[in-house]
Amino acid sequence: MAFRGFFKSSLVAFLSFSLLLLGCGTVSAQPSMGPYETTQAMYDVEALDETNRTAWVWSPVVSNTDESFPLIIYLHGFLGGNTAILGYSALFQQLASYGFIVAAPLSCIVGCTDASEGAPWTDCQGILPLRPPAHGWGPYYGEGIKLIDWARNMTNLDTDPLFQRIDWEKGVGFTGHSMGGQATTVAASAECTQQWNIKAVALHHPAEPETRDGNIGVNISVPAIAFTSSGDSIWPDTKAIMDANPMTPAAYRDEVGWSHEEPNGRPDTGMEWENPRLATFTAAWFQVMLNGDQGFYHDLIFSDKPTSLCQYADMVECYVES
Repeated sequence: MAFRGFFKSSLVAFLSFSLLLLGCGTVSAQPSMGPYETTQAMYDVEALDETNRTAWVWSPVVSNTDESFPLIIYLHGFLGGNTAILGYSALFQQLASYGFIVAAPLSCIVGCTDASEGAPWTDCQGILPLRPPAHGWGPYYGEGIKLIDWARNMTNLDTDPLFQRIDWEKGVGFTGHSMGGQATTVAASAECTQQWNIKAVALHHPAEPETRDGNIGVNISVPAIAFTSSGDSIWPDTKAIMDANPMTPAAYRDEVGWSHEEPNGRPDTGMEWENPRLATFTAAWFQVMLNGDQGFYHDLIFSDKPTSLCQYADMVECYVES
């Protein structure tokens, strides 16, 4: 594990503040928190794009060393890498508290720049003709696949006990925001999900799904849930992906309010810190699709109870298909 210059000092200052703000380690302080306390660490990952070769990993704190958890990959949005990744800290902590190991790259803050375009990790789907191509968004999904490969290698090396707690048999969950939501949709193609054992995806306000060959949603090959909101001007992008999605189970939530920054709640949006229920329902989706839950988490998604996905708040549109 290593830090670099300005990033290290920024991270230390921010996390010191976050411990006070979020009550880390005190599950009762967060109504959206799961049953586990959490911890986090930064790792150098040589395979990541040259823009930043750091990964942030959040995980549950456990006393039972035999307890294992599925891996969730999270890809940040445009301008959400480098030190801006700190804006996702509440979301990552919440997801980990539900019993997941969450890994997020800091690379490709506005797009990836490596001449290799992510190969060989992008070989499963190639580089799609995404818009706008100048951003270097095409290879971005490969950053998440690199982290799957890296985590597997770390498990095999057996030098860090964290990676021995990844439950590889359950498969991997893949999720991301905006640019990262677009990349998650690309990674959901059959070639990638089969090669890398991706079992389910969650899309947080995904951006720009159209290519000259059509909408990338048609390539989704695993259960997918998508989140958008009336305060997000690009909500039609999310809607279009799910309209094109051929797979079930599937779910779509367009909630009244919240901005495009719902996952990270940057102060400049004027919104609350972030929507804590976004983590709750994202975690519930993965609890059902990866862990096979048929009880509490299943009801959060598939029931019509007042606390369920489509009932807990005012909705523009919300549906669940089983």
